[in-house]
Amino acid sequence: MLTLFLQAAGGSSPMMLIMMGVMFVGFYFLMIRPQMRKQKQEKNFQENLKVGTRVVLTSGLHGRIAQVQ
Repeated sequence: MLTLFLQAAGGSSPMMLIMMGVMFVGFYFLMIRPQMRKQKQEKNFQENLKVGTRVVLTSGLHGRIAQVQ
């Protein structure tokens, strides 16, 4: 991969753009998309909370919803 990168830096501008594009797409699918999915799940969970629902906090505390505003 380093060899391809060095060859691209030698004057092949389209190859450099392709490599950057592939890196961006990989970054998107490995970092951004899973984070967006997790945020959507958390928002859905929070919207569906009702009084009396049992929950476990990220710190490990167990509790029951007493009031929803």
